[in-house]
Amino acid sequence: MKFPGVAKHSPDRERYRSMTFEEFVVARLGALLRYATALTCDPHQADDISGR
Repeated sequence: MKFPGVAKHSPDRERYRSMTFEEFVVARLGALLRYATALTCDPHQADDISGR
């Protein structure tokens, strides 16, 4: 499985592997919001996309 934003040999890789999807999203919410904002150029739409 690939983990966006996590290097192949990162210690976080194993931590993310044992997480549920919901735990992963909560842990990476800041990065997900920044990425969604960059894609949409609209912070309000980014909030909608992230489900926050």
